[in-house]
Amino acid sequence: ILIPLLNDISPFVRRETAYALGKIGNSNATQQLSKHLQIEKDQEVKTACVIALGQIGDVSAIPILDNILQRKPNDKDIFLRRAAARSIGQIAQKLQRGEEKEPLITPESFLPDKYKEIQKPKHRRLIESFPIFENVNSRLISVLQNSKEKDDVKREAAFALGEIGDASSIEILKINLKVEDYYLAEICEEALRKINQNLL
Repeated sequence: ILIPLLNDISPFVRRETAYALGKIGNSNATQQLSKHLQIEKDQEVKTACVIALGQIGDVSAIPILDNILQRKPNDKDIFLRRAAARSIGQIAQKLQRGEEKEPLITPESFLPDKYKEIQKPKHRRLIESFPIFENVNSRLISVLQNSKEKDDVKREAAFALGEIGDASSIEILKINLKVEDYYLAEICEEALRKINQNLL
């Protein structure tokens, strides 16, 4: 019933349809959302499709999300880029931790380390189990390295790198522990703890 509404004449209907498909979380919607994302002109609807893909958690959505981050950052795309980085992290999180609840906020908290529980991931090296993450992991590292990238996008990129949990991200995450944006620094610290858990 919902999927045909992605082609409705009203951007409002298309946007709310995408959100609804994300909440339902059925992976059968992944292909349609990905296809629609490539032809949609309305920026809010595109962002809603990206958010929905993250909520569904289907790994086949990774390439289309990677394509969004591959473009040069600009002010018009900030919400779309942030959503893409966030959704990559959500997909990795579901694979690693099997969480059915809403994903953790970023940063999780500013409490000392001893009060933070890091769940052991299902895959010691997610990239080996799901090679589709290899390119996007490199892309997320590039996002953190890019001085022209907005802090909001960098925060979600750091979150995603922590959920992917690959050792190749350690150096850039450590560099960002010293940034002025203390939210980003805290997310990087949380990401490093997750990666270190993978390496145990």
